[in-house]
Amino acid sequence: MAFQSSISVVKYSLNDNIEQPRLVEVLVPLPSQGHMGQLLHLSHLISSYNIPVHFVGSSTHNHQAKTRLHGWVHHDDNDQIHIHDLQLPTIYPTSPSNIDSTMPFLTDHLQHLLEASTVHLREPVYHLLQEPSKKFTIPQKFKPFQLNNIITPGSECCHNNLPTTELFEGCITKEMWDFAVNQVNLLGFELGWLYNSTRVIEKTYISLLESLKTDMKHFAIGPLHPMVRAKGFESKHQCLEWLDKQGKNSVIYASFGSTTSLTQDQIHELANGLDLSGQKFIWVLRKADDPNDVYAKDNKTLEPQLPQGDWTPQLEILAHTSVGGFMSHCGWNSCMESLSMVVPIAAWPMHSNQLRNAYLVTDVLRVGVVVRDWAHRSELVTSNLIENVVKSLMVSNEGKSR
Repeated sequence: MAFQSSISVVKYSLNDNIEQPRLVEVLVPLPSQGHMGQLLHLSHLISSYNIPVHFVGSSTHNHQAKTRLHGWVHHDDNDQIHIHDLQLPTIYPTSPSNIDSTMPFLTDHLQHLLEASTVHLREPVYHLLQEPSKKFTIPQKFKPFQLNNIITPGSECCHNNLPTTELFEGCITKEMWDFAVNQVNLLGFELGWLYNSTRVIEKTYISLLESLKTDMKHFAIGPLHPMVRAKGFESKHQCLEWLDKQGKNSVIYASFGSTTSLTQDQIHELANGLDLSGQKFIWVLRKADDPNDVYAKDNKTLEPQLPQGDWTPQLEILAHTSVGGFMSHCGWNSCMESLSMVVPIAAWPMHSNQLRNAYLVTDVLRVGVVVRDWAHRSELVTSNLIENVVKSLMVSNEGKSR
C-alpha cells in the first residue's frame, strides 16, 4: 500500500486569453523525505520546460527538501519553482513504550504527521489555488483538475503480484494501514498515476496495472533524479575526495534512510561486521528524522561517536566508480538511485514498503543479496552475518553476477 502525494494541474490563460492556455503545476508532497525529495526532483524536471511549479508544504519540511536535494545546481535561483511555506501543528512525541521494537522508526510520529498534513493543508492549499499570482491569473472558466500522484515505490507495480500476508507481516502498523486505505477510498477523481520507475525495471507490473485499471493513465517517469553530475559544482564533499583515491568497485556504502534508528547494540554489530569484512566502506550513521524539525536534535547521541556531518550526497556516492555495493534499507529512492547507477544492493529492509522493494531487488531483478530473513527481523544481526554478506556482495562470484 502506498501513501499518495498530490499534484494539481491547473489550466490557466495569460491575460484571460483563452486562445493561449498554459499550465501550472501545484505539488503537495506528504512531509516525508521519500516523497519530498522525489517531488522536488520532479519540480526541476517540469520547470525545465518553462512550466511554473508551486511546491507546497510546511516551512520546516520545505527547508529540509531544499537542503537535502543533490544533483541540481542553484535550485534556489530557479524562478519557475515557487516554494510556499504553510503551517502544520506540532506533533508531540510518543512514549517509547508505544513504539514497536520490530519496526525501528517513528511509527506514531509519522502517522500523526501524515494525518496532520492531509487535514491541515487542505484549506490553505485550496485558497492557494484560488489566489491570483503576480505572473498570471486563473480565470473562473478554467477549473483546476487533479492528477493524483503516486510517486511512491515504483515497486508498488509488482506488489499486486506478491503474496499479501507474507509481505505485509510486521511491515506497517494497523493505524498506518488504515490511513493508507482511507486515502485510497477518497480517490477516484484522478486522471492517472505517476511512478518513479521505468519500464526497463518493471514493465511486467506496469503492464499489469494498465490492464487492471484501464480508466487511468499510467506514467513510468523515473528515475526522477539526475543521471549525470550537473555542471557548476564548486566543491566536492570530503567523502567524494576520499573515494577518488580508492580502487574501482572497492568500497561498500551503507545507509538506512531517514526513518530508521538502529539500536546501540545493532550499531556496534554493524561497525564490527564492516571492519571484519576487510572492505573499505562509507557508513551513514544517523537517527530517524524528528517529525517536527529534522534539524532540532540531529545525531547528537549516537555511539560510537562520529564527526558531526551534513546530509550525505548519496546520489554522487553511488555514481562514483569506487563504489561497488550498497547496504540499504531499500527505500524506493535508494533502490532507484542504486539501480540507475549500476550498484548491487545488500538488502536490509526495516519497515513499510521496504520489504517488498527488497523482494523485487533480490528475487525478481536478482541484483542484490539479502542481509537477513524477514522472519528474524526482531533479532540482532550479528557482526559475523554482516561480514559474510559484505564479502558475498563485494568479492564473491555471486556478488559479481548480481
